[in-house]
Amino acid sequence: MDKSVKDYLQNIVEQAKTAKEDTQKFVKQTVEDQVTHVVEKVELLL
Repeated sequence: MDKSVKDYLQNIVEQAKTAKEDTQKFVKQTVEDQVTHVVEKVELLL
């Protein structure tokens, strides 16, 4: 495979991995924030 094509594809793979990791972190933080919010609301009701 041509080196420039290989480098291009490798770059795309690395960007995809980074995007996946960033998305996972964002989702995890969002879920944690929502759960914390719900727990706080429930505690207020008790």
